[in-house]
Amino acid sequence: MPEADLAAVAAEASAAGHTFGATSDPGQVASIIRVNQETLFDDLRHDAVHAEIMEWLRFSEREAVDRGDGLSAATMLIPGRILRFAMGHRGLWEAPVIGALIRAVYLRTMRGVTQVAWWSGPFATPADYVAAGRLFLKAWIHLTERGVSLHPFGTVITNPRSHARFVDLVDADESGGRMAWMLVRLGYAKEPPLAHRRPLEEMLA
Repeated sequence: MPEADLAAVAAEASAAGHTFGATSDPGQVASIIRVNQETLFDDLRHDAVHAEIMEWLRFSEREAVDRGDGLSAATMLIPGRILRFAMGHRGLWEAPVIGALIRAVYLRTMRGVTQVAWWSGPFATPADYVAAGRLFLKAWIHLTERGVSLHPFGTVITNPRSHARFVDLVDADESGGRMAWMLVRLGYAKEPPLAHRRPLEEMLA
């Protein structure tokens, strides 16, 4: 991404008391992608986390349109039938042959990632959460207007083990109520699959 666009996002973050960081260093990017990959495998080992993931997955376009929420297979660039089978038989992820195949399919969705970015700042109270969300939405709109696609790595933030590894990799400051609260891959790509969402009126009703 052009440095000017990164600088604009960083300036907006700084004005709100947050920090925006980005890297295109191949080794650092590869390490963060590896953390993201391993996070999914780690989460699948926990019954409660697996159950929640299954609740929010949308395996077909019809289901994604009808529900208007969750995470659809299309947006993950994985065929719905393969995703349903892989997530419904999580024990196979550890199997010698088929497990390696499933991991390879998942890793293919990460090909071409050359840059990642993250935000950190006050994240200790509900007011902090809202302010951070508004900041992120402004940055997302700014970058989208310039043809940049973003894909959050949310589970890296919410998985304690992965979060600690990520913070160490980017040397994020999490002192005094601050937190590295968002991690994304970003760059130029073909138009991504549409993530179907409920109408604004329905969400506010």
